Amino acid sequence: MRVVYTLALAAITAGISIAQPTIGSESQPQVGDQWAFHNLILPLSENPIPTIGSGIAYDFSFIGDIIDPDLSDLPINMVDLDDMLNLRVREVFTQADVSDGTTLPDFANTVVSTELYVPNDYTFGLIGFLDILPEGIFQLGDGFFIPGVGLSELDFPDEAGLNVPFGLGLGDSLYAASSDVSVDVDFGSEDSTFNSTTFAYLGTGSLVTHFGDYDEIAVIRSIDDIQFFTRDIGSSDPFTFASRQIQVYYEFVLPGSFSPLITYDYSTFDLDNLTPATDDINIAFGLPRVLSSTDVVEASAIQLEVFPNPATERITLSFEQRDFGQVELQLIDPMGRMLKVWTSAGLSTGPQQLTYELPASLPAGNYWLRLSTNQQLATLPLQIH
Repeated sequence: MRVVYTLALAAITAGISIAQPTIGSESQPQVGDQWAFHNLILPLSENPIPTIGSGIAYDFSFIGDIIDPDLSDLPINMVDLDDMLNLRVREVFTQADVSDGTTLPDFANTVVSTELYVPNDYTFGLIGFLDILPEGIFQLGDGFFIPGVGLSELDFPDEAGLNVPFGLGLGDSLYAASSDVSVDVDFGSEDSTFNSTTFAYLGTGSLVTHFGDYDEIAVIRSIDDIQFFTRDIGSSDPFTFASRQIQVYYEFVLPGSFSPLITYDYSTFDLDNLTPATDDINIAFGLPRVLSSTDVVEASAIQLEVFPNPATERITLSFEQRDFGQVELQLIDPMGRMLKVWTSAGLSTGPQQLTYELPASLPAGNYWLRLSTNQQLATLPLQIH
């Protein structure tokens, strides 16, 4: 069964000229896309809930200076991305990949799989099955994958859960609900789970992180309300309430990227005021390593040039913009690591010339510039003196 959901559209205040990106199908996961992840547990007193609104400049660049002993003895912005959790999108797993005898459902051709793993130490990964439909991205199931062994502990709920809704604009909200019934033989119980999520598009603005500057992002709040019920196996009595878990997420979303750039979340017992239940909150980042929704072309195809080259403090990029919209420039080191991201929104068609300040104290050497537009991606070599 498909998840049940309703959409409520709110009126947008007229006369305000602020970029209001709509989260649509351009944000669907593409096979080959990859993000580096890390999650931090930080004191709420030092990291209060951000003020959300239109045209706000959000700054999470401080994350790059944090040293997390569970990850490395280096600041996060110096850690090799292959030593972090990485999420990649791949072709859907098949029955041949299953190691524990579970029978996979017959997937539609819109389904892809995801793997969450550490590249330098891939002993096991968390995997997911996503169905990409016109309404949004639905979570069909999940499990584990062990290289050389296969899939195990797969779980496919009775109803798919809505992961990312498409078509939200500023001020819109959406309610989605799904349920599942399972049997726990070890505890002799039949368990029912009711999961509802309320999505709300609350804000827009710019975002600064330790890995990039973004001119146009959307802030989506989702409230997950999970209620657990139980009864004895074989009983015809009504389910009795067991527990409840409410989690609040603020996701800072870049249109065109399935994974949020920043996620700020915490638990609560207060649905009315969403007051945090603990003294700590979670802040996670998703650094885009590969976004393959664009066609790779030669630099000459879009008249892409950079000067000066070699460069020292700043560069100027010239190129031909084929369609109105956002462009993104990435600075890549010789190891393939993304050092910096610049975005420019609302560029018109035609010749463009943009100037960028290079990161301070960038070591001399050979680098790559990768420019992506709505439809195309091209690279250029860059020397730093």
